[in-house]
Amino acid sequence: MHEQPSIRAQSRRRKSMSIRRLDDRSDVWDEHLYRRVVHDLSRITRGLTIVSAAACRDVVRLYYAIQKMRVRSQNQSMAAARLGRPREFSLFVTDVLRELERVIAAALGDCAARYRVGQWLQGISGVGPVLSAGLLATFDVRVGHVGHWYRYAGICPGIVWQPGQKRPWSAFAKTLVTFRLGECLIKQKSRPGGYYGRLYEQAKRRYAETHPEWTRGHIHNAARRWMVKRFLSHLWEVCYEDYYGQDAPMPYPIAILGHADYEPPPAWPGEYDGLRLTEFYRDA
Repeated sequence: MHEQPSIRAQSRRRKSMSIRRLDDRSDVWDEHLYRRVVHDLSRITRGLTIVSAAACRDVVRLYYAIQKMRVRSQNQSMAAARLGRPREFSLFVTDVLRELERVIAAALGDCAARYRVGQWLQGISGVGPVLSAGLLATFDVRVGHVGHWYRYAGICPGIVWQPGQKRPWSAFAKTLVTFRLGECLIKQKSRPGGYYGRLYEQAKRRYAETHPEWTRGHIHNAARRWMVKRFLSHLWEVCYEDYYGQDAPMPYPIAILGHADYEPPPAWPGEYDGLRLTEFYRDA
């Protein structure tokens, strides 16, 4: 009579299956079909370009929606592996979605690189092709001062979402700058070009000294918010000078409150050969 495996043996088996490489495929995996789909995707999208702010905004949101679908499909395939179920179709969908991500990210990067501000953004350590296009498409320099950007992104102090009222900020913009951009900049703090990551470390030490009652998570969130606000202030200044062709007004703490710790945007102005934002907003 076949002996049932022990609980420990079953646990070891599940653990070994969970750490199996995701690209392991069984005999029924059709590699030719996968390569043909990838080739068709690359061929179809080769001539597609993003030429306006409205189109760029839509494609950025589409990219993150596809990324969310890819993560879900990948998690499903890993769960199927732990349970010993077939996962070939989940792997196929995951790989196709990953290829779509790659194609869309390349198109967004090309779109941002056509403009002077996009070139400046992509020169910052931690800002890649998708983030550079997302920032260009999400924050419009024509709407007002940088304070409007703070309110739009939900990082302006004093804003409270009251029950029964419409959300007073953009959930997409807050996720984009606070979490996606903020965490990417923090991860670059030890690199030579990690300017904003080092600003985060300075703010973190300052908050730890001035607010010893705060938890580590509270200090992290406050330092990240301060760093993101400094980044948006620099981005607004760069966009203003590029769009209007004149020097941007000094920040409110410098011009009105009399602060003296003004720091200009890094690597701006520079030798950028792209288009101005007037072309980007032409059809917006």
